[in-house]
Amino acid sequence: MNIRTLYKGVLYKNLSKVEKDYLRKKVTDKCEKIISQEVIRMIEEGKSMEEIKHFLKIN
Repeated sequence: MNIRTLYKGVLYKNLSKVEKDYLRKKVTDKCEKIISQEVIRMIEEGKSMEEIKHFLKIN
């Protein structure tokens, strides 16, 4: 399977370093927010530290 990543109609591999860095930061920030929200939800549900570590894959 081939996946083509485009930003403003331009293939990722053809982007400038500045644009690539911007996209990496944007995606990383979004992932960080989603994961943080999920961990907070797990804590509020009373999940154990082991369950949270398993979700984060830090065992």
